[in-house]
Amino acid sequence: MNNITKYLVPALLLLAACQKKTDFQTPEQSQVPGLAAAFTLPVDTGRILLQDYFPVLSAVDSIGKVDGLTCTWAKGSEIILLKVSEELAPVSILPVYAGGFAYAIPLFKSVKQKVKFEYNAFAEHQSVKLAGDINNWQPDQTVLTKTASGWNTELILNPGRYSYQVVLDGTWKLDKNNPDSTSNGMGGFNSVLKVGASSGDSLPVLFTNATEKGKLLLGFENKPGEIIALWDNYRLPADFIEISDGTAKVRIPEQAKNLELSFIRV
Repeated sequence: MNNITKYLVPALLLLAACQKKTDFQTPEQSQVPGLAAAFTLPVDTGRILLQDYFPVLSAVDSIGKVDGLTCTWAKGSEIILLKVSEELAPVSILPVYAGGFAYAIPLFKSVKQKVKFEYNAFAEHQSVKLAGDINNWQPDQTVLTKTASGWNTELILNPGRYSYQVVLDGTWKLDKNNPDSTSNGMGGFNSVLKVGASSGDSLPVLFTNATEKGKLLLGFENKPGEIIALWDNYRLPADFIEISDGTAKVRIPEQAKNLELSFIRV
């Protein structure tokens, strides 16, 4: 049977660097069954269940570092505690060491953003709440806190536009502090909260072109600064990847010849 290597391109992108040719070593038997699924990070804190990746926890020796992410783990524990900073890259790799080999867990930075919502009341109120697209128009789910400067709350939202109204002591009103509004489709208006900006047109897009002499040939739109490539659950060294104008080449490791089926993720 011919050796088969499948090529998956979900666009894992970052910075590129030139290094010496690396001796790429992998274990004879992987500690991770199947492919390690990409993990979408929380906005601030969260956790990874390590046993979702490594059924035998005792095989895990240590956890590597990721720029912009604090990982706390004790040997034998099934939980990695995470704390995210704003400097975290859109895509990164968490190295997990087992048996002297580095396994790669792909990490995606959350696109959600923290939004501090403030309402400066023009009169005294006993309660101020928000109702809108952010909470399925359920004001009791978003209650603002009164402070010396007014009323505020913190929201965690995806980039986009959100219609809403402020609920002042049970009465629904437009936000007088916000000039942006939109029709509610019933003859009235809602205020509009705008979160983030769309940058989709400038994001790199990768696509597979062909294979050539043990290399995967990729095309792209909007040149990436770096391409991260994984073979099965191992990150390929930087010298396995070449980027030029309009094309990129990923060298297929020699280990792939010994398997009927393996995967490259880029």
